[in-house]
Amino acid sequence: MRVQLKWELNDHLNLLVFMFGSVLMGVTFRIHLLEGGTNFSVDPPTTSWILLESMRALGLSFPRLAEDTYMILVITGALLSSLTLRYDKDSRLAMSIYSLPIRNYKVVLAKFIASFVLLFLSVIIPFFLTLVYTYGDAPDLLKGALFGEGFFISYFIFWLLACLYVISLSSLIAELSPNLFASLLGGVTLLYLPKILDIAYLPPAVLNSAFLTSQTAFDGVTQKILMLVDKAFVSCILIPLTLLGMTLLISEWRDVV
Repeated sequence: MRVQLKWELNDHLNLLVFMFGSVLMGVTFRIHLLEGGTNFSVDPPTTSWILLESMRALGLSFPRLAEDTYMILVITGALLSSLTLRYDKDSRLAMSIYSLPIRNYKVVLAKFIASFVLLFLSVIIPFFLTLVYTYGDAPDLLKGALFGEGFFISYFIFWLLACLYVISLSSLIAELSPNLFASLLGGVTLLYLPKILDIAYLPPAVLNSAFLTSQTAFDGVTQKILMLVDKAFVSCILIPLTLLGMTLLISEWRDVV
């Protein structure tokens, strides 16, 4: 499984999709960081209070799942899942891969992990690069916003949950689809449908709401994280893990092609 995972992470098509998502995410994050902002007032207007509120304002302005950001995440995730799970089957390469002395579900699990890692890195790396590029001239403010107020851990978990949801659903669609095109079309459609229908209990709405609520309701970092996970548990942890389990079961029942 480790060899298969390394193979998938170094696949040129997967890396090409990773670069595609990273560049688009970086440009989008840059735009949102420049446009975003949070108004605040302090009384009395002391330097320490102004710095503290500035840190909170910067943390709350971190880019989340806006329409353009979510669309890029969906397309990148669907591409990764479709390429890892369907391309080798459509090209008949799976005939040799699935004939190895390893269970099918382990092969699929390695592909799932590779897609998840690449999608997550395509978000986190551009975020930090654009954040440092935009606010690098104020290191104290940047450090305080990331670590002093606990935004870094919450933001990290926020994108972990978002990527888990996207890859879990798109992987199941890829495993059920007859070809690469159907996998990509079905994955993008089902992932973006909650956004179009404005369904509050599914991503992206539930994650955006959970993040904002958790960051404004409590001061403690642990309380913020627990509230974020609690509000997104069913939609972004329980459902994705169920979808992953279904994908692994189907991989054992279905033929290679």
